[in-house]
Amino acid sequence: MRLFISKDDIEDTVIRQNLADHSALAAFRMAHQIRVQTLKDAKALIGFSDLHNIPLKLIGHAGWAFDLKNHVIYPKRVHSKGWLVLPFIAVVAFIFFAAILGVIAANDSLLVTLKETHTRIFISETEARTQGLFSVGSDTLTLEQCKSPVQKQAIPQTFDPRDLKILCQVWTDPALKTHLSKEVPKQRVVSLAGFLFALWCAWQFYTVFRELLSANMLKAILDERQLGTSE
Repeated sequence: MRLFISKDDIEDTVIRQNLADHSALAAFRMAHQIRVQTLKDAKALIGFSDLHNIPLKLIGHAGWAFDLKNHVIYPKRVHSKGWLVLPFIAVVAFIFFAAILGVIAANDSLLVTLKETHTRIFISETEARTQGLFSVGSDTLTLEQCKSPVQKQAIPQTFDPRDLKILCQVWTDPALKTHLSKEVPKQRVVSLAGFLFALWCAWQFYTVFRELLSANMLKAILDERQLGTSE
């Protein structure tokens, strides 16, 4: 027994055509991101686009600034290009934030700050790194250095001279391994969640930026061709 019915299984031509129209309308809305409500409106918009050589994508990206019924722009919904700066800054900021969280999520060490010296490091059971979030190289202190005489201990410049002594005490703590095994997975989950949220925010602000830019571009085209505006 078949559980699904296709359009070809329907004998009524009116219903079949209606289903075909709905499929075509859904495909049109998805392809051009234009939320027309009827197939008639979609056909009229296609005719307008072809007649005046205006890309449907541009109309779709302009969003609510364009009147889909009357094919005119709402001037009050078109903001000056100066407004483009705000969403652009937000996009860059959230992408930067996402990159930081992505680096932390991909790290097998725990990101901590030493209270006494305020040095920020990635610490594991045997080493500590002051690697920059976007740098290839890193400065490292290891457990082996704790065994060297004080006068022979070479401390990288990115570390505070007191950091090795503090870290040697931390590494000798038997609770460190248990703490790292619990906190590193938590750090990864939280950072990954933040990474995804930051990307989502960046995308939202990008759509705002794209809408503002597209509305300005579309208004300029319509003004040039004297196709009118709506109050």
